[in-house]
Amino acid sequence: MTIKTIWVEAPFIEYGYWSTDQVEVGSKTVKVEKGIFSKRFVEEQIPIYEEQKVWHSEGYSDKEMDGEKFTKRIEKAIADLEKGGFEVINIIPLISGRYKNDYSSSPNMSFGWGYGFSYTEGVTILAKSKK
Repeated sequence: MTIKTIWVEAPFIEYGYWSTDQVEVGSKTVKVEKGIFSKRFVEEQIPIYEEQKVWHSEGYSDKEMDGEKFTKRIEKAIADLEKGGFEVINIIPLISGRYKNDYSSSPNMSFGWGYGFSYTEGVTILAKSKK
């Protein structure tokens, strides 16, 4: 029996927006009249544009996970294992965390603040060979 492990990282959510933009999808050749004193026709390539919805990324979160993308990554990893002759026996999540704190003091007072949170960094998938 062979044991295999696969690490699947949980992606952070991507921030951005959709817009409808003019996108160059090709070009065409046209004859253009050139010259001031002696006119002549020259072939030139001009771009062809089409309106398309385009995603504009503005970066990634440092605290929100993309659950839908994470699920698809896990599904693909399991399918690849099964296709390779393995059977999943366990999925183990790895939890990470972040925190921040600070304090200030003066002769008459002092105060502090802090916060912390945890998130699933990813999962380890443990599988064994079917044979």
